[in-house]
Amino acid sequence: MVSLVAVEKRPGSISWQRRGRYAAAAAFVGSSLLWFVSDLIAWAAHGVGRVAFTQTHPQLVGLALSADMLSVPLMFGTVVVWYLLGTVASPRIATAGAVLLTCGTAGQAMLIGVDVAQYVINTHAGEQLSPGAFDVALNESMSLPFVVFFVLFYIGAFLGTLVCMVAVWRSRTLPRGALLLALLFLVASIVGVPVATAIELVACVWFAAAILRGPQLRPVGTSGGR
Repeated sequence: MVSLVAVEKRPGSISWQRRGRYAAAAAFVGSSLLWFVSDLIAWAAHGVGRVAFTQTHPQLVGLALSADMLSVPLMFGTVVVWYLLGTVASPRIATAGAVLLTCGTAGQAMLIGVDVAQYVINTHAGEQLSPGAFDVALNESMSLPFVVFFVLFYIGAFLGTLVCMVAVWRSRTLPRGALLLALLFLVASIVGVPVATAIELVACVWFAAAILRGPQLRPVGTSGGR
């Protein structure tokens, strides 16, 4: 049986099977593109208010939510790719990063569920469904489920991405310039730069190009790393 990738014992040595190569590139580009579409629509609502914008443009907001939902399975795919790329030189770090990033992606899926509930309330507002009451209840809740969500999403997503980047940086399996660009996206998203996902999209296209230009897998499945 031939594995998706073959890893040699020196940094930067990873060969992809054709299907694995295309799947990895598609996961990076697809997830970041869908995320960018959602972010762009959210930016269009800036200054209008989320409730008013949703009620005025329900189809557009529905498109943004759909893009967010479709990005989640691709994001889980990128976790696998990060892990494979990081195990060349740092398998333990790559494993830790993959576990954290999986938790972060699960938190992202939970967040989208809240957005869907908010979308339904905003588009069916009335005496029994009040967007304002929902927002107040959501913002003031400090129950155990919200603590779990905070740990999964914020710690898992940000710390997991950083740990995965360290493993890949050490493995030299992706261009370091692209990794620095992805790091810039993390900083921009924390600071609150509008449409920061555009930076992530450029970085992921760079990742995908590097993967597609990588060497073809030889007919021997091996794995290694220290």
